[in-house]
Amino acid sequence: NYLCKDARAFASMEELKASARKIAFCLLFCLIPGAGSDPHSFYSAASEPMETVEEGPVSSAVPSGNAAFILVSKEDMCLQLYSSCSELLFSAPISCGSEYGDKRTKEDERTPEGVFSIRRIEPSSEWTHLNPENGCREKGCYGDWFIRLNTPLSLRIGIHGTNKPEEIGLRTSEGCIRLNNRDIDRLVEMVYVGMPVIITPAAEDIAADTKAL
Repeated sequence: NYLCKDARAFASMEELKASARKIAFCLLFCLIPGAGSDPHSFYSAASEPMETVEEGPVSSAVPSGNAAFILVSKEDMCLQLYSSCSELLFSAPISCGSEYGDKRTKEDERTPEGVFSIRRIEPSSEWTHLNPENGCREKGCYGDWFIRLNTPLSLRIGIHGTNKPEEIGLRTSEGCIRLNNRDIDRLVEMVYVGMPVIITPAAEDIAADTKAL
């Protein structure tokens, strides 16, 4: 997590985001041989997100376009998809973790910061999630798709839809990155397993991370 550990050294958030795009570009062509050349997606039929995940079959669906990496800014509360030439292809508002700072434990509600990758792309319309307000499990909390990320502390972190569109733009999730359902439906058409995903902190996250040192 070079990016988030040294976030305090950047002069501005714009400099931090520019650095994130450069890191993604280097990852794409130097550290991930063939990235983008075989953009197939994995699918599974799980009932809900699980910590231990069995790999599903390879899908024959190939995303259109030349999408290369995802940049998520907790400062701007925005997800952006870029091409290999750093051309902006897609942008959407997000909701992210209710707690500030980088993820520290599997149980906390922080969105992890750093450089990750897409692990799987899973249909999630039938998944359920416990509503703490009424104690019932509800469908629709993840939208139609869950883009699971390879993150070190938990495989439950992903990018998905929501049944609470009014919370987009707010920090209300349990650590995942939420999109409006129409946006997650568009995004899954352009991404692939192995795609780099960079998540950058907001000023409040940097302050929380510094205080935790």
